[in-house]
Amino acid sequence: MIEKNQRLVVFTSNSSKDATEGIAYQWKYTVENQNGPEGMVAGKCLNRGESLAMNTTTRSLIVMNYFPDYPSIIGACRENSAPLMDMLNTCYEAAGKRWPNFIVVDFYKKSDGGGAPEAVDKANGQLICARPDILSCRVIQGGGVRTEL
Repeated sequence: MIEKNQRLVVFTSNSSKDATEGIAYQWKYTVENQNGPEGMVAGKCLNRGESLAMNTTTRSLIVMNYFPDYPSIIGACRENSAPLMDMLNTCYEAAGKRWPNFIVVDFYKKSDGGGAPEAVDKANGQLICARPDILSCRVIQGGGVRTEL
């Protein structure tokens, strides 16, 4: 996808669209934690009702939700900071030590710290080169990845 510069992936939660429209049925490919207040409990990363368990390894994509039922800019500043990073680590453990491919929040530009970009930076660093953040990964000639200590 990267080589073809085609990076849009569309999923549907309607299983019939997989066969009739060729849109990937999300539950064939993803596991996802609960959204809303139930999904924002510190120390817990419960799977969403429609999803298989977070540690199901037959699904290669992990979606981490971290947002309340009703959007709040003031709440986002608080929640998109240390609590988001804590949930990132909690869901990593719950997903069988796998980092999320998608991090879903409200008001991604709002935080009291690094916020959603910091969470994405950490997850990408871990996914790409098993380093603390994406800046620790360096692309070398030929498209490979090396790590620097």
